[in-house]
Amino acid sequence: VTRGFHQRVNEAARSQTLIDMIATVTAFDFAFRLKRSAESHSDLASLRHSFDEHRGLVAAIEARDGDAAEEVMRRHINSRANAYLAIASRDSSRDSPAAPTEP
Repeated sequence: VTRGFHQRVNEAARSQTLIDMIATVTAFDFAFRLKRSAESHSDLASLRHSFDEHRGLVAAIEARDGDAAEEVMRRHINSRANAYLAIASRDSSRDSPAAPTEP
């Protein structure tokens, strides 16, 4: 659902610069996001919240309310970024060697 949805939103912006920027960023993180998507939603409420953000964005775009669309998009980006950063942080903690203990 999300890749196609995001592509349509990007195209609706009618900004080639934005489309190019998002394509570049997506190329670097898509594999991580795909692999960790299920893990990024800690529970069903989190998944519902993400879908509600998508619906809110569609409603704002349909209403041609750029300010509302921007606000919804900022909140969605922040919430998803925080979820993926938490996963990356947990991964790096597991991969780090244990600190030496003092004698």
